[in-house]
Amino acid sequence: MRGRWLKHAALSLALLSGSAVVALELYTRLPDPVDIPVIKVSPDTRELTLVFHGSGGSDEPLMQRIAAAHEGDPTGAAAVAVNWSPASDNRLRAAANARVVGAALGAKLGSLENLQRLRLVGHSSGAYMLDAVCVAARAAAKPAPVITSVYLDPFGIDGFADWSHGAREHGRCADFALAIINTDDAAPATNAPLANAYNIDITDHPQRPDPAAANLHYWPVEFYARAAAERRLPSSAEWSHDQLPRGVVVASLPDLATD
Repeated sequence: MRGRWLKHAALSLALLSGSAVVALELYTRLPDPVDIPVIKVSPDTRELTLVFHGSGGSDEPLMQRIAAAHEGDPTGAAAVAVNWSPASDNRLRAAANARVVGAALGAKLGSLENLQRLRLVGHSSGAYMLDAVCVAARAAAKPAPVITSVYLDPFGIDGFADWSHGAREHGRCADFALAIINTDDAAPATNAPLANAYNIDITDHPQRPDPAAANLHYWPVEFYARAAAERRLPSSAEWSHDQLPRGVVVASLPDLATD
């Protein structure tokens, strides 16, 4: 009898565990009711940079620094740090919410008839905003702008169970995709290079902050913010997968001519 009871108990536990996983998977795939942020850009804009924070990062000053560094580079270019909170704040549904918000923003970019180049920069779960904006902008704009997507320690979990989605799919839409990562921070599913991006792994960079004193999930954001402010990045017209192939992993910025 005891053996039979144990078998029934084990089966019941397995069914409960399986039901919990299914419930979590369904929950994470369904978006919350979300508001679409308003982006004010001149209709004459030819080059636009949109910067997206991750979950809980709407007040992160690094994102504002990145937008400020790209404003007017090249002359006349526009840059906006997009606050997509509160849609970003539910970490379990951040990817699902990003798809809704990003698709709406990308569709609106179709009204910018003079837009020639679009640079998308996203941290952590903001990576899903980049993918969604890219797909929608391509569909809405005729002709579509040349799109550069920059992933800063990108979050890669889709739903509850697919932990490698980002590593497989982030960057697929972009004409050029760049990922800046470190491979030992505590944020889950952010430590793998992207198959569809040119990857810079700054785990061993000499300027990396002390792990005991800094949140290393933000180290790729700081690295990119410094490079943008110091004009050490190639212009968006110079990024090319002909020179910088997808899936490659290096330890420093590419040595290309800059503006």
